[in-house]
Amino acid sequence: MAANAWFSALSGLALAAAGPFLAGFVGVEGVVLGVVGAGLVVYGLGLAVAARSDSHRILGGKLAVVADAGWVTGAAGLIVGTDLLTVEGEVALGVVSVVVAGFAVAQTHALRKTGR
Repeated sequence: MAANAWFSALSGLALAAAGPFLAGFVGVEGVVLGVVGAGLVVYGLGLAVAARSDSHRILGGKLAVVADAGWVTGAAGLIVGTDLLTVEGEVALGVVSVVVAGFAVAQTHALRKTGR
């Protein structure tokens, strides 16, 4: 969960900072990328807090799996079901989604090891 937190927060910071420059590359407005980036920062901080707390780690892990699955599902819908993104944007979102899916699988495995 800590790796997911770092990846989310750092990706969010990069996206928020570079949103205006990436807008044409990915095919959406810079403000949209900034909002998504800010959301990722908040998500990453929440994961970091949950990862450091024994009392919140299990619930945080479960919520992270659900959120990550939601990201992957939403990204697939955006890539396949719309024409909003450029090809480069679709590839970038697809690559990020593979990483996010990996976090979901790893977190699911860790939760199963705890028996919860």
